[in-house]
Amino acid sequence: MPEYLLGVKLPKTKKNKLLEDIQNLAPKANKSLYFLYSEYFLRANRNPFYKEVLNKADFLATDGKGALWSQWKIQTPQKLPLFYSKFFLNWSFFFRIPIFLFLFTLELIINIPSGFLALFRKTNWLLKTGNELILGRDFVYNLLEIANKKSWRVAVIGGDMENKISLKLKQKYPKATFIQWSRPFDSSLMTDNFSKPTLTNLYTDIPTSKNILEVFPDLKDAQNFLKNNPCDLVFVCLGGKSGKQEFFIDNCLTNTKINCRLITGIGAALDHLGAGRSQKVAPKWMISLGLEWVHRFLTQPYRRLRILDSIFSLWWWTTLQEFTQLTKDRLTTVNIVSNSKNQILLAKRYSQLVTGDVGWAWFQGGVERDVENLKEASPEFLSLIAETGLRELTEETNLKTAELSISHPPIFSDFETTSISLRRFLVLGANYKGQKKYLNFIKTESEKELKTNWENKASLWFEKDSVANFLVPEKLTDWQKALEVLGK
Repeated sequence: MPEYLLGVKLPKTKKNKLLEDIQNLAPKANKSLYFLYSEYFLRANRNPFYKEVLNKADFLATDGKGALWSQWKIQTPQKLPLFYSKFFLNWSFFFRIPIFLFLFTLELIINIPSGFLALFRKTNWLLKTGNELILGRDFVYNLLEIANKKSWRVAVIGGDMENKISLKLKQKYPKATFIQWSRPFDSSLMTDNFSKPTLTNLYTDIPTSKNILEVFPDLKDAQNFLKNNPCDLVFVCLGGKSGKQEFFIDNCLTNTKINCRLITGIGAALDHLGAGRSQKVAPKWMISLGLEWVHRFLTQPYRRLRILDSIFSLWWWTTLQEFTQLTKDRLTTVNIVSNSKNQILLAKRYSQLVTGDVGWAWFQGGVERDVENLKEASPEFLSLIAETGLRELTEETNLKTAELSISHPPIFSDFETTSISLRRFLVLGANYKGQKKYLNFIKTESEKELKTNWENKASLWFEKDSVANFLVPEKLTDWQKALEVLGK
């Protein structure tokens, strides 16, 4: 069964076990907990940096029926995707594409009633997926009860400026100690209005763990607050659509001066205590039916577009993953190009899923020739890898074949599961779920200014010790493997 939904590792979490693990955390354990709902998976599919943060988590819980429905759909192979993978993957491109589009459309239609039934009815998801539904807004109270029982020190990052949250919590949980850092609800931090970062080692023009303090300068103050106020439990109540909450948590966990047992992102969960922004709580009958999302849609106009995106994008991409996960891995040549100064060449790629670019990657391309009859790692196979790499590099830059040479034999890197995208899947012939990557080591003595074709936004030579600071997360394994050959 697939272990990932839209690139995010699927949890197998039971509530009682999670509570037990948290209660037993040692001081300064510095563990993270994220409550995954549909929007998290969608954001991860669009942003590899966010996907990396979620996959590094110590604890994950699924908060939302939609996400559990998606997990069930991809863990239980469906008839139409199975039919497509069994009979049509080896057909010619021109026949395969229309057949895929027809079957994909049928599966989309089938998934409409299936998805809405999952949202409206009670289901024992633990039996279906091995994963329990754990609502973050409820689990917060379990965490507060643990804090009260063990007299923990609790920090709240976010919320109102009048410290109503900490006052309310002190009344309800008197044995715990509460402190709070906050900003006004209309501040740029809380409204998710960010400026482009000014760091010199930019990956991208979107927030990441590494640039989050530059994108939202107020968070520098929040981090200093945590440095100066050691706690057992940290609630980060930042929410928003940019992923700043999880990026901030990840950034804090890399800071050796911040210590806690557990840090978790809970968005607006504490608002239900009546201590934060005024929000109406859904009626009990809607909660029991799992219809809180309908209540939020009706009462919180500012969240409507995000709610609609969560429903329709998850439906679309889950259906697409049903097909993609049953296809093949594409053999890909990844070019590790160095020059006479021992610098490494990277390309700034256009993103197919987010606005702008998502950072620096390699010049690479798929091996189009049939390799089934070639023994892997044989001289003929490695020669084909090298040949493909050279061809791709000359096609995407103004370098000539005569200016290039193979410095080391190609080596296997890893399997990379690509983001779910209908356009990408069609461009790859509706045939590949990810890439089986081989590193191709190329040397050039040319010092001319490099130009790139339409596939790339830019190219640049980087010092070897700075490459890891620029690569998008899914390319870091390639660089680690390359360093085993090139040396540190």
